[in-house]
Amino acid sequence: MSRPIGAHFHVAHGLSNAMLFPAVTAFSVPAAESRYADCARAFGVAADGDGDALAAGRFVEALRDMCEDLDLQP
Repeated sequence: MSRPIGAHFHVAHGLSNAMLFPAVTAFSVPAAESRYADCARAFGVAADGDGDALAAGRFVEALRDMCEDLDLQP
């Protein structure tokens, strides 16, 4: 999805990937909840004792917050 965005809006490929990352991650959480939970724990936004659903949700929130902090809004 990032290539058409880059071509149409003249946005760098990495930048368009970063803008899409939170939404794509949120969409794919149900298919890989434990993997995203592991990412959340590695990223430091979830504790080892947090359930996978909570941790995965926190990971998506952290990605959204990071994009907002970097002013990378779609």
